[in-house]
Amino acid sequence: MTKRIGMIAYPDDRHGLIEWAKFNKPTLEKTVIYATYETRGELERDVGLNIEKKVDVPLNDLYTLTIDFKDSRRGGDMEIGCLAVQGMLDYLIYFWNSSDKEPHDDDIKAVLRHTVSYNIPTACNRNTADHLISSSYFDEANKNEHAADIAVNIALVAHDGKKDLLLTWVKEYQAILKNHHLFATGTTGTRIVEETGLEVNMMKSGPKGGDVEISTLISNKVLNYLIFFWDPQTAQPHDVDVKALLRNAVYYNIAIGCNPSTASHLVTSTLFPRHIL
Repeated sequence: MTKRIGMIAYPDDRHGLIEWAKFNKPTLEKTVIYATYETRGELERDVGLNIEKKVDVPLNDLYTLTIDFKDSRRGGDMEIGCLAVQGMLDYLIYFWNSSDKEPHDDDIKAVLRHTVSYNIPTACNRNTADHLISSSYFDEANKNEHAADIAVNIALVAHDGKKDLLLTWVKEYQAILKNHHLFATGTTGTRIVEETGLEVNMMKSGPKGGDVEISTLISNKVLNYLIFFWDPQTAQPHDVDVKALLRNAVYYNIAIGCNPSTASHLVTSTLFPRHIL
């Protein structure tokens, strides 16, 4: 089945998306791409990709909406988000400038909230995007390839409502994770140790500063991967810490997995080192 990819970029990050698309043009030419208006124009003009101009979205049994993809500030982000909600999107590549603020920031957060909720593989920086399209889930031809034989540092974080989900994911990929250095916030890390026996470098719990400690590891270039199953349906008392952690990870171009599908793409990517102890 042909992959369907949504693409959005902040004005300041559009150049980064265009360069990424140029590098991956042979792969992207095999996909169906939807993009907000200004991003679409640059992808067509500067990369030579064929971008879908319109798409019919069946909102219910009685009504179908034809979307022609506006620019982000006029609702284009929401249109891409609508495709995610309707199950018409397989991947989201969203290069956003985590060091600046846009007037449509709420739109950005809404799109990301829904792709996380609907378990759609989502990339907010180049490193994560590279991992997604070089995963065996994206293309089985990548299955038997992997990066250099080294151990990397991986942070594991989950909100209360997502801890069981993270534990299930960790158990599924335990054979891979055991060969790397793991870091986790307190409560999550304790459960991982108790239920899997994996060795974990423990931080404080998230509400008590663990997210800040993980964020500091990122800014000091200690971490290589962040697996953060955040709960978009539940308000968090330490929400500012959560946003700061995600912003820092995007800024420092750390590969980020915010739901099981994205996390699975990361560890099955040809870029992920399959270190064997």
